[in-house]
Amino acid sequence: MVSGGSMVSTDGQDGADEEEDDKIGALPETLSWKDGTGETKKSISWISMNAKIQTLKDSCSSDNEILLAHSARSQARVQHATEEVQLVWEEMRQTLAFLEWKAGWWDQRRMARTHITNDLREGINAYALDQAHLQ
Repeated sequence: MVSGGSMVSTDGQDGADEEEDDKIGALPETLSWKDGTGETKKSISWISMNAKIQTLKDSCSSDNEILLAHSARSQARVQHATEEVQLVWEEMRQTLAFLEWKAGWWDQRRMARTHITNDLREGINAYALDQAHLQ
């Protein structure tokens, strides 16, 4: 609708707000796979590197308790990230083992049928070889 020479939308607002939203960047930024969340890219804190942390319960002050908590969280993050990497490697190994088994299974299926015509045998062999190659 036009009223008084300016553009007004059906909800009563002028069209300038939409242009401002585009300039502000209301849409979320797309992140590449390298950006990640940053949780696995943390470096060890200077506090953990330089501070002497006393583990004796008798001599723990509030400052040392904070450092102990920080150190424990950092160590837990490292352990968690290490376990995640080990799990991914194991999943990749299992996937490769399955695909090798499946390729062998397709090779066995090629010879499974005995009483068929030569044309059908040729088609089955071609399909089985193609599937084994894909696996």
